[in-house]
Amino acid sequence: MIFIDVSAPGSAVQDIWLQTVEALRDTSHVRDYAPGEWLTLFTEAGLAVRNLSHYRLALEFSSWVERMRTPEIMVQAIRAYQHSAPIEVLQYYELQGDGSFTTDTLLIEAVRL
Repeated sequence: MIFIDVSAPGSAVQDIWLQTVEALRDTSHVRDYAPGEWLTLFTEAGLAVRNLSHYRLALEFSSWVERMRTPEIMVQAIRAYQHSAPIEVLQYYELQGDGSFTTDTLLIEAVRL
């Protein structure tokens, strides 16, 4: 199987920021897992990981919130949260003035044992 998804970074501050904007955008969001968490889940499911690759994904803010039909009040909340982000978050996520940002993604190739 091939799996691709957003992954959480190692820093707690960066992780909390990502989980918060994801939950504001989509109230059904549960969690973006870190690479180690994904590997544990794959192993527990009886899958052997053959390849693991990390990528950075640029997300254009308007289309990112439109895809989930995020209510305007939540869009405003995300923007307010972005404006209050610490420098560590601003730099890591490459936050732009229009709300666009860059996040980590993970590609995992696995086979059943």
